[in-house]
Amino acid sequence: MSAVCFPREGSLVDLLVEQAIAEKLHEDEYWLILLHYKQGISGFESKIDDPDFFLSEKGKHNPLAELEATLRAFFQEDEEKAKEVLCRFTARYFWLKKKLNFDAPERTSDGCEAFDTILKQIKPDSAALIFPTAHINSPSSMFGHTLIRIDSAEKSLLLSHAVSYAAQAHDKNGLLYAFKGIFGIYEGYFSILPYYQKVKQYGDIDHRDIWEYQLNLTDDEIYLMLLHLWELQGIYSDYFFFDENCAYTLLFLLDAARPSLKLTDDLSLWVMPIDTIRLMMQKNLIEEVIYRPSKSTKIKYLISAAGEEEQDIALQIYDGAVRSDDVLKKDFTQAEKANVLDLVMEYSQYRYSRKELTKEKYFDVFLSASKTRSTIKNNDSYLGNIQVPVRPEKGHKPNRLGVGLGVLNSRDRRHDEFFQEIRIRPAYHDLLSNDRGYVKGAQIDFMNLALRYFSSDTRLRLEKFDILNIISISDRDRFFKPVSWKVSTGFYRQMLPGRKRALFYQLAGGGGYAWKHDFFGAFYITADGELDVSGRIHDSFTLGLGASAGLLKEFSSRYKTNLFIRPMYFMPGDSHAGVAWKLINQASITTNTALSLELSGKDSFKQYESTSLLCFHVYF
Repeated sequence: MSAVCFPREGSLVDLLVEQAIAEKLHEDEYWLILLHYKQGISGFESKIDDPDFFLSEKGKHNPLAELEATLRAFFQEDEEKAKEVLCRFTARYFWLKKKLNFDAPERTSDGCEAFDTILKQIKPDSAALIFPTAHINSPSSMFGHTLIRIDSAEKSLLLSHAVSYAAQAHDKNGLLYAFKGIFGIYEGYFSILPYYQKVKQYGDIDHRDIWEYQLNLTDDEIYLMLLHLWELQGIYSDYFFFDENCAYTLLFLLDAARPSLKLTDDLSLWVMPIDTIRLMMQKNLIEEVIYRPSKSTKIKYLISAAGEEEQDIALQIYDGAVRSDDVLKKDFTQAEKANVLDLVMEYSQYRYSRKELTKEKYFDVFLSASKTRSTIKNNDSYLGNIQVPVRPEKGHKPNRLGVGLGVLNSRDRRHDEFFQEIRIRPAYHDLLSNDRGYVKGAQIDFMNLALRYFSSDTRLRLEKFDILNIISISDRDRFFKPVSWKVSTGFYRQMLPGRKRALFYQLAGGGGYAWKHDFFGAFYITADGELDVSGRIHDSFTLGLGASAGLLKEFSSRYKTNLFIRPMYFMPGDSHAGVAWKLINQASITTNTALSLELSGKDSFKQYESTSLLCFHVYF
């Protein structure tokens, strides 16, 4: 490693610090980007929480103190320690060297051999933002994920590297993950991995389609981004689910590459991965978009193109009941025979990638089907006809505001009560919303607040507050047999004897199956459990078991309906039986506006009430 090309006499270092202060480099936009500083109520604060990232004890809140400490560390008397600091903070050194002109501003890391080695391995040539779509069964990926792919000059994805920021979380419990993520209990770290590993994880194992957004960064800008990434190795920031997450923190790398973007300055309070893609579109940072369907998407398309008999023989070949060349004896067209064998190969690859198939059986099934497939003259695969879906950033926005008019009726009341309702939800998507750009059959509601104003008592009251409400309705078929599930927690209001509507805390969940019918839609049934807590009932709690049955029908891309009924039996605590039903119809007017009509009824605590509500929604 070469020595730093500047004398280390204290007087000269002092002059260098004085020059930096005189030029107000601590207020420079790029210095603030490199240290992840953001202006708060009480001054600057860095989004980095790891103390190892700062050379000054005051560095997290004081840009000037950190700048001075950095310069003095670069030119300290101990040459080995100076080299160590230089190699640790390559982006700071590169920028300060250019601004203060204490050495020729050459495009070099000044002898940091470790960084030079990584740079030679990566051979950066271009970059792309990668968006694996949402994975409802993974708590850490419910909103999708963003990462940056660095492509080499060889233009091979096998040689590309993935730059990702993620929480160090091993909790599989969705509620626990949400709680820790909301309150910043996890630590988030950057990582650099071979891109093919990420593709295998997302596309082959996790059922996630991948969208690639090619970035128009120059070679110099990619170099600056990698310099800053090098500084962030092994450095953590507290991970917050809604703002300081994978989507937001990754933008600091792009701001370091091109400071004029100011990406981290132009986001709202809540930051979703898809928001960052929309922002990059606005900044003209994206020049090309590529869609890569997941393994499960390919298989489902091949299934949809196959008749029942074709599906039968595909499964028989997979199970070893018949030989792969038996398909050649069937009265199928050449294209249909090819489709059967393509289905066998894709399905066996999928099951093997998920470790649901032994290596021996995988090679036996795949190689046999591949050999037979090569004898068919039709080289075209139905996979080439997969329709590219609506791009994620073209779907509705995640925040939602709703205003509605409704009527409440109960047995104990002689007249209907009219009310106005206002709803606000920061994230993200529900079953009745337009699915364009989203995962079908998935609902992820966070912090969904509903307030009601009854003209009869002129009071605005909390009607419902869903802290978390997740539903996954995944239809089963002969090839895929997923479990549908749901979990929710929050507060709601319930009628009690004496004409009083009390506020309850609820924790509920369930699991079951769903099946799809071409005409009726998705039918689902789940076994449910529920805990309700309120000081207004006997023993202050009640615990129940029951079931739900429902029908989710999509009449068109703009109109959907959901009907369900849910009987419950409560024994521990306040013992009673209850049943609830709801019919929701929602029509999308535009991408970001919708109108819904909700009809519901509930018989619980020996009280029955029904509600009709017409609501207008705006997504923003």
